[in-house]
Amino acid sequence: AKPVGPPSPPENFTATSGDSFVLLTWSPPASNGGEEIISYRIYRGESESNLSLLVELLPSVCSYNDTTVKNGKTYFYRITSLNSHYESSPSHVISTTPSTPPPLNNQSSHEPKNEKNYAFFFILGAMAAFSIATTYLFLKDRKKREGLP
Repeated sequence: AKPVGPPSPPENFTATSGDSFVLLTWSPPASNGGEEIISYRIYRGESESNLSLLVELLPSVCSYNDTTVKNGKTYFYRITSLNSHYESSPSHVISTTPSTPPPLNNQSSHEPKNEKNYAFFFILGAMAAFSIATTYLFLKDRKKREGLP
């Protein structure tokens, strides 16, 4: 049996902040240390040197929306991955400051305010439709192969 070691930290850890939220995203670690990853831990603080555990998440999850933040305050985050024996060394620390969107001047008030959100939900919808379609095709194909009704 291979000796088990600590996993590497999650990759591509990024933060996107908006009005009273910080959306964190990451990718699985390059190495699991010889055992499957059992969870991710996100640490948060108001200074880089003082971060405490915010949440522990299942390994199938690669994003977390922190809605307990206050606008205008800077938050620091880092993330670790865990296998059943070890916690990885921490990722790099990232910082972000959630803020209210700037007020629009009167000229542009007739334009939609949520263009970005629409695009985001459109992409989400397209992805959901695609995965439903592929699941359906897969099941249909399987029925054919196994001679099911």
